[in-house]
Amino acid sequence: MRKLILLLFVVPIISFSQIQFICSLLSVTDVAVDTSSSIIDIAVYNDNIIGANYPHIAFTIDNLGDTLHTGNINLFGVMPQDTTSYSYSLNTNVSFSSNLFYPLSIYFVYSLSNTDTCILNYHPSCDSVLINYIQLDTNYAPHQIEFDVQTLGIHSNGNFGYGGFVLLNSFGDTVAYEDLSSAANVYGLMQYSTESRILALLQNINLPFNGFIHLVTGWFAGDRKTSCIYSVNINNTTSTNNTIFVTKKVIKIVDQLGRETFFKKNKLLFYKYSDGSVKKVINH
Repeated sequence: MRKLILLLFVVPIISFSQIQFICSLLSVTDVAVDTSSSIIDIAVYNDNIIGANYPHIAFTIDNLGDTLHTGNINLFGVMPQDTTSYSYSLNTNVSFSSNLFYPLSIYFVYSLSNTDTCILNYHPSCDSVLINYIQLDTNYAPHQIEFDVQTLGIHSNGNFGYGGFVLLNSFGDTVAYEDLSSAANVYGLMQYSTESRILALLQNINLPFNGFIHLVTGWFAGDRKTSCIYSVNINNTTSTNNTIFVTKKVIKIVDQLGRETFFKKNKLLFYKYSDGSVKKVINH
């Protein structure tokens, strides 16, 4: 009886914690569609230090504006710093194939109130875009910040058309963006290429700088949607050409037999990253 009483006193403290749930600490790690059973599975990682009560994905919208599914509460809660998979039936009024049109906008609800909603973005090719900080140039007005962008294989149904980059600080304020008048490439990213991207600063930034760089599909033309978000950590240095990796690098691609290979369509591959992690990838 004593153990039961203690449990009753502890549970309300956890459930009604005043710690704020932060949307930016959520990330969609995988989306899979089973056309034979008309099921979509969406994996969401919660990096918050608290869990979520009655979480569910209200709906997911693809880049064509079609609602892929609707969802109701089917879990009592999820743990912090853990990945949870959510499965829903595909809408019957939309034609599907195994190739979705990216990016996806995923509406994640983390409480009983629908107002507690995080809009998450997912694009399977985000890990194929590698960004390096090059320099902060104060010789221009406005000042400029330069990044090198390297790409690997990019999904055929979501090649970041007319995509551009926007830099935000740790508070979510826009501090720099690509300008149409000075952009070298406004058509989107090509796979297996390296190019320089120059962003015009809206305000001065101090080093060290911590923030985020958004890859926005349709930035230069069309409907703007954030496809990928990368963390940016620039150290305080006197060097004008201080290359700092913004995101982890792919160091090797292997097939199911462990043989090193290159990008191949419709093949199961394993991407090995510089931080020791491995991701299973099928490029269509």
